[in-house]
Amino acid sequence: MEPYFGADGIRGVTPERIEKWVEWLTHVRGYKPSTVRFRFNILLSP
Repeated sequence: MEPYFGADGIRGVTPERIEKWVEWLTHVRGYKPSTVRFRFNILLSP
């Protein structure tokens, strides 16, 4: 399975794509809010 953001690299990660990713994690993958927050925090980490 290819990563959600694909091979675009960090340049392809826009605020709009992050919003869609969070929606995908929640509605398609069915993750709980705590899991979505955990993954979002990983994305934000340096």
